[in-house]
Amino acid sequence: MGRWMTIEAKRSLIQKNTEEPGMTQTELASWAKRVFRLRKPPARNTVSDILNGASKIMSPSYGKGKRRKPLKLKAPALEDRLEEWVVSVEQRGLCLNRRAITRKTEQIQEDVGGAAVKVKLSVGWLSCFLWRYKLRYRPLHGEAGSTDADVVREGRCTR
Repeated sequence: MGRWMTIEAKRSLIQKNTEEPGMTQTELASWAKRVFRLRKPPARNTVSDILNGASKIMSPSYGKGKRRKPLKLKAPALEDRLEEWVVSVEQRGLCLNRRAITRKTEQIQEDVGGAAVKVKLSVGWLSCFLWRYKLRYRPLHGEAGSTDADVVREGRCTR
């Protein structure tokens, strides 16, 4: 059971209101409680605020995912370009580490300019970036890590 409405839930509530304009805000609140399995229905005031801000909530710049409110980034252009780079590197099958990501971020900072230059590339910023984009650190283990696990198991059994 959820405690609040996510961005996706707010967008669904707005769509429900456009599909069935005859529903009252109280009915929309009880519909939201049932559909999104909320602990209690959102207040009529909350439903009213969501419907009044429909154009802002429905825009792609508002955000996505399971967040309650849109994410406020200091330099969204920097993070967008860095995410594109990380995805392209991973698609090529290359491994990344924190140092490589930080170096690329410094290069992108110079290209983007503006607010991106003021972002401090701390360990905390990098950890949050990796968490936001669901990236994780996968260590590369050299020669021992490149062998097939089945071959290793078979070799152990024959001795």
